[in-house]
Amino acid sequence: MTTTTPTEAMPHPILTPIIVASCVCTRASTKETPAATQRNATTLLVMEYFTSILAAFCLVTLFLSQYSLLDAKGWFAVVVSFCGLIYVQRQDVRRAREQEGAEIEKKLHDFQKTRQERKEMTEWWTKEKARVYSNGGSDPTGEIFIKYTSLFDLTASIADRGILDELTSKNEEIMRLRQENGLKLKELYEKLNIEMTYNSNAMEGNRISRSETAMILSGLIGGEGKTLRELEDIVGHAKAFQKVQDLVATKKSAATISIRDILNIHELVLQNHSAGGKYRGEEEFVTVGNRKVLLAMPDEIEALMTKLVTWIRERQDTDYHPLLLATTVHYAFQRIHPFLDGNGLTARLLSNLILMRRGYPPIIIPVEKTETYLGALAAWDGGDPAPLVTFMTDLLKQMFSLYEKELR
Repeated sequence: MTTTTPTEAMPHPILTPIIVASCVCTRASTKETPAATQRNATTLLVMEYFTSILAAFCLVTLFLSQYSLLDAKGWFAVVVSFCGLIYVQRQDVRRAREQEGAEIEKKLHDFQKTRQERKEMTEWWTKEKARVYSNGGSDPTGEIFIKYTSLFDLTASIADRGILDELTSKNEEIMRLRQENGLKLKELYEKLNIEMTYNSNAMEGNRISRSETAMILSGLIGGEGKTLRELEDIVGHAKAFQKVQDLVATKKSAATISIRDILNIHELVLQNHSAGGKYRGEEEFVTVGNRKVLLAMPDEIEALMTKLVTWIRERQDTDYHPLLLATTVHYAFQRIHPFLDGNGLTARLLSNLILMRRGYPPIIIPVEKTETYLGALAAWDGGDPAPLVTFMTDLLKQMFSLYEKELR
């Protein structure tokens, strides 16, 4: 008697791709990525409906294939896979909606906090202005503001003369290296342009990365997803730094810095902006971050800038160290705040112009040190220049090390 062995049910040909596809989709849905948690509500709703339709299609396919040679395990795998897919996708929707709700709540909280801080700042500014300017207005000569801020009396200083002598001696070594390595120096300045442009703009909130900055300055396409203003700020700063280098090459003395030089630098910084190269007009209430600081009134700016340039010239032929001069001018310019925008960028370029004309390397403030930098400026607001002096001294020493590394 012949014994017949039952034929094993073979999986339907459509089963394998369905299971594989469902497993892949399920795996992809469980990955925690920024894209997964930041999808907008409309996209998530579409995904939800698509998943339901896909599941329904699977069930219809199974129904039409009920007489196919599929074993119980095969059907079970299909059902479980798609049930898992539906569950995971719905969980993804829930998490994303929770994330969206949390972000909206945070934005609302930040808005309310900013509005409250703005209110407090406005109240403080109004009282402070009334206290300083008893006549209710301002002083076109700038004398009241100078007395109030000790603008040209409280200056950068280092008690230990040995530190200044060390900086001077180190710079003489760097100058010799520069003379011996002209080609390397040119390459170094190209790197410095990228670093300075990236860091200085990043401090002001520009989102363009260091690599994108390099691409833009090389004439390549870069900065995708960024605003036109951000792109213009990168190009503008690079042009402004080139202007600084041109001024260094044509005018060897820091005493020749003029108002026109400063306005030209600022105009390049704010490329294609109507405020470029122009002093603030009627904008009295301007702020610098969260610092409670009273800046110069618009009708004082012209006189104060003239005094600043004169003050620089008077110290050109003295033993006042270039680093101290650059640091004091850096703060004084920021405190006057002559422009509606671009003051920080211009202040950093101006201080580098002073250093470079005296044969020193330019200083680059890393964006990672923004808080330290702003804290040092705030300390000077309170009458203590030491933190900014120390900060700038350390940065200059770092530039010496960079020059040695690149030019040797």
